[in-house]
Amino acid sequence: MTDDPSPATPARRQRMHETILARLLVPVFAVMILQSLLYMVLFWRGNVIAHADRLAYDMLTERTAGRRQSLESEMLRKWSDVRETELSVLGKLRRALAESRASVSDIGRDAEFNARLVKRLVPDLLYMLRKNMVTGAFVVLDGPGLKSDPTGSSRAGYYLRDLDPSNYSINNTDIMVERGMPDISKLHKLTFDAYWQPAFSFSGEDDPDARFFFAPLNAARAHGSKKSELFGYWSPGHRLGPADIRVISYSIPLILDGGQVIGVLGVDITESYLLSLLNTGEPLPGARNAYYLGVTRDGDRYRRVGAVGALWGALGSPEALTLGDGVHGPTRVLEGASGDLGQTLGCVQDLNLYHINTPFHGEQWSLIAVVERDELLSFSTQIFRAALFITALALVMGLVAVAIASRMVTSPITSVLKDLRQSDPNQPLALKKLGIREIDELTGSIEALSESVAESSSKISKILSMTKASIGVFEYDDGADRVFVSDNLFQVMGLPDSDRPAGADCFIPRALFDQLMDGLALRLVDPREQIYKIESGRGGTHWVGLTLLKENGKTLGAVSDVTRDVLAKQQIEYERDYDLLTNLYNRRAFHQKLSELFTSGRDLKFAALIMWDLDNLKYVNDTYGHECGDRYIIALSECLTYFSAMAMGNAVSARRSGDEFYTLLYGFDSIEQGRAAIRKGWNNLKRQSFFLPGNIDYGIRVSGGIAWYKRDADTWQELLHYADHAMYHVKHNRKGRLNEFDKADYLSDTSVIYGMEAFNKLIDYSLVKYAFQPVLSAADGSVYGYELQMRPQVSEFKTRKDVLRLAQAQGKLYQLERITWFGAMAAFAERAARGDIAPGQRALIPSITGQALSKEDADQFARQYAPYLDRIVLEVDESEAEDVARKAALVKDWAGMIAVNGCDITGNCESLMIALSPGLIKLDASLVRGADQEDNRQGMLSSIIGYARLRDAQVVAEGVETELEMKLLVRLGVDLLQGNYIGRPAFEIQPIAESVLSALRETSKDLNTPA
Repeated sequence: MTDDPSPATPARRQRMHETILARLLVPVFAVMILQSLLYMVLFWRGNVIAHADRLAYDMLTERTAGRRQSLESEMLRKWSDVRETELSVLGKLRRALAESRASVSDIGRDAEFNARLVKRLVPDLLYMLRKNMVTGAFVVLDGPGLKSDPTGSSRAGYYLRDLDPSNYSINNTDIMVERGMPDISKLHKLTFDAYWQPAFSFSGEDDPDARFFFAPLNAARAHGSKKSELFGYWSPGHRLGPADIRVISYSIPLILDGGQVIGVLGVDITESYLLSLLNTGEPLPGARNAYYLGVTRDGDRYRRVGAVGALWGALGSPEALTLGDGVHGPTRVLEGASGDLGQTLGCVQDLNLYHINTPFHGEQWSLIAVVERDELLSFSTQIFRAALFITALALVMGLVAVAIASRMVTSPITSVLKDLRQSDPNQPLALKKLGIREIDELTGSIEALSESVAESSSKISKILSMTKASIGVFEYDDGADRVFVSDNLFQVMGLPDSDRPAGADCFIPRALFDQLMDGLALRLVDPREQIYKIESGRGGTHWVGLTLLKENGKTLGAVSDVTRDVLAKQQIEYERDYDLLTNLYNRRAFHQKLSELFTSGRDLKFAALIMWDLDNLKYVNDTYGHECGDRYIIALSECLTYFSAMAMGNAVSARRSGDEFYTLLYGFDSIEQGRAAIRKGWNNLKRQSFFLPGNIDYGIRVSGGIAWYKRDADTWQELLHYADHAMYHVKHNRKGRLNEFDKADYLSDTSVIYGMEAFNKLIDYSLVKYAFQPVLSAADGSVYGYELQMRPQVSEFKTRKDVLRLAQAQGKLYQLERITWFGAMAAFAERAARGDIAPGQRALIPSITGQALSKEDADQFARQYAPYLDRIVLEVDESEAEDVARKAALVKDWAGMIAVNGCDITGNCESLMIALSPGLIKLDASLVRGADQEDNRQGMLSSIIGYARLRDAQVVAEGVETELEMKLLVRLGVDLLQGNYIGRPAFEIQPIAESVLSALRETSKDLNTPA
């Protein structure tokens, strides 16, 4: 008879809940004894310590190399990638030189010209500062930055700084100006640093703080190559001023097509920003160590570029490190470390910043990880021992123990796994109990963990929703038929609520997920960045970015809303192509638009390219302020939009520069049809005005030049040139008109420029003569002296202006200056020797602007014309600010005099009057002519004459054409008179007409007669 089953006794219940440890204890204990004996033998005979030491050195080398590679990548692939900006800057400089008809030598002496060049380059610096994510961007020209610079140490340029490149402000409020003229900063709404200066100032080429400028500049000039990248220079640290922050810079020379080196372009990284990159992690976590970036020439002593880390302070923060014998691989002993630190090591990793055989290849930059030897080896030994112990224990004991225990635990574990596989991932887990304590506790923990994960996932979704972070994620295994998606994935993708599964974070079928991804792929707008454009009823249009990570058969993805970044990028592109003041195309975008229209194959039919110049802008700016000047510019830009209607929408307008604009009108069937449209737009423009302060209704005044496509030229480049010529023809004759390009006028103007053979003949044989125009004393009618005026004796040139233009184009202004001095004085000496010129009468010589006799020629001139040196009056003007001091000193050494030319309503000669204390001040003819008919001009004349009296200078009135003008000038107090009424220029000395002297005596008599 079989016993009936009885209730479980305590002993039976104990066996039902028997622990895994109890089942495995005996075999595991035996295995541990055997393993311990085996490990001891292997450890002592396996040379473990030596292997651990090598591993520690290798780990240090690997970490340092990784940090070096990251830093080298930042320096070479991001910071120093200035090629795009370099090409743009060189293009602008070439165009500026061509437009101004200037030479490279003008950069070396004309501060005002340099300021205009720099002004064009500021947008490129802003673009480079943003694109390269650097803390500074600069351009420095090898020419004066200040008009008055006695030491010659100033350089023109611009220096921008952004202390936090990771943050971006659309309106540039985060950018400061370190160096540069203030008017440029106002144009771009930039702020000034506390240590701002208008120009760069260098104490000399040996100054370490100036090497960022002189090193690439001199290297390029010495080697003569046009490849600027060969002379790129990394400055290991400098300051713009004694109180400024320390920066590391990269600069390259600016080399024109002809090989002329005119300056440098570069970027900088502040030392603090560089240290923040080095401080992202130390070479040995948990130990006291440091990173040191240095430069060496001998491979042993490294000058500091930057250093960070606790050990650096313990070493006393030295300015240089000296490394001794090698220890292992690139790791060497650090010499001179403090005694309480023990032996200190440096792991050296060289940065490949320069190519072989380049000028600065000898300056080796290196990243050095500095560690204490005891810390390094102790750490590696501990890691090695722990790894050896855990590995041996896990592999040997685990394998043996699991093999024995597997039979005992396979069945219950398999049962648990079966329940897990069959469970619904969208529902909380519910696993059956097996009667084994550890497994039952494990299943309970799994159930609790499942609930906790679901709750945490829900909390994360709620937190993302509360913070309004538009991010959705998904995950799936390769080959799986379900995909996990977060709750807000559908919202980010702009899908309607009807497509969204019920519940929060959940699994969806793989087919549905693939359908969603296929729909998203149709909206791809940027394959490189994986940007998609979503247009939906919920929230309108927005952009999302897709990021995928595939690893070990799993795919993890995230879809994030990048609308703000896309809109910011679009804003940057808009600011790149449009003028911010007028919202018209800028010059760059207009050229691009023309290129597209002329190369697209579109039928332009007849097209008109108009070059506009806004008249009187300087007057408005100077009289009413730049704010009114801006409104004047905006008023014109609004008028130009009217031309689009006249051309049936086929119009493109742009702002070329401060007061110059473009308009292209196309699609006309004939030139007459185009002219009719232009006339309507022109008539509308002439009717427009805007209000100045004081409720003054000020009309818009503009001059324009027109060139026709198909009639005048077939390329847009030629049209620009011809329209520019037509416009300037108006500016130099009568402003306020529209003028069509005339081929005959153009050929007439250019014939002088192409008369090189005739010009060379004039220079070689001094084919010039000098006419004498008398300068009369207003007090007694005596002849004060004669102005010697050049008259070319070559048929190709009619005036002195023609000769000057070609001399400037060929770079032969100095030869013309020498001919002027020697030729004029030869003519004067000849007339004086004949008795035609009385003793004491002076020779007024109009010198060539920007030129001064060399020491050799000056000495020869002084020897040849010694009797007449004290009778010389040298005429100079404001445009000679650079060379005038040297000229004045030379003439004053001869006891001669200085006359300042061209004083007019603008007061442009005031600075020279203060700097030179001239003996004569010449009133410009534009101020003198017709002065007897204008009360306002008489007040201006009185003001200038009174100021001259304060400066102890005599006043010469040029351009006196009538008796009434002469009488007025005498009454106002002019000392000397000159003009066609007084006496016309002639090659032989002519007596003053009796009628002139009689009128002068009559006026003097009236002045001396008591009222």
